[in-house]
Amino acid sequence: MQLVHLDLKGAPLKISYYEQIFPLFSKLGANGLLIEYEDMFPFTGELEILKSPYAYSEEDIGRILHLAEINNLEVVPLIQTFGHMEYILKHDKYKVLREVERYPNSLNPHSAESMPLLKKILTQVLDKHPKTNWMHIGADEVYHLGEGQDSKAWLNNNQGDLGKMFLIHLKNVVDFLHTQYPEKSLLMWDDMLRKTQCGKH
Repeated sequence: MQLVHLDLKGAPLKISYYEQIFPLFSKLGANGLLIEYEDMFPFTGELEILKSPYAYSEEDIGRILHLAEINNLEVVPLIQTFGHMEYILKHDKYKVLREVERYPNSLNPHSAESMPLLKKILTQVLDKHPKTNWMHIGADEVYHLGEGQDSKAWLNNNQGDLGKMFLIHLKNVVDFLHTQYPEKSLLMWDDMLRKTQCGKH
């Protein structure tokens, strides 16, 4: 797959721009789009707090997917599940789920509330992408992992194995996705894996 990564946090591109740029992507050899919505996704219900005032509407998402389809571009949603969680953890409601209280970038993998929140986010995004065969779970640059009090306690009981801690959380995410969306194949960034023992073999 030849993917173009669209990182939309901060400000979304206008739909009219996609109408112009998608045919160009296709012409240049791309056959897919890696779309990182973050706060530009039209979250609903208890997750509505995550949505930027400038977020796309549900109709906008449908239009983007249609434009991608007619230009032979497969959409791969990128949903961060460990690091780069600022758009979630910056909110007071979710501050308690930070790995380190001072920084909103990384999720505490030990909190009982972390996986239920991720499941809701993953479900809302993926349910709007029924035709996609792939999804990306991010998992890169999990800064400060192991520095939180919960992580320090876990490391003390597990020979300081930070790689194992990372992989346990990743497995929880993957197990949920394989159960709920068995037809979808998963992608992730590899930088954290390269730091684990399994990445050194």
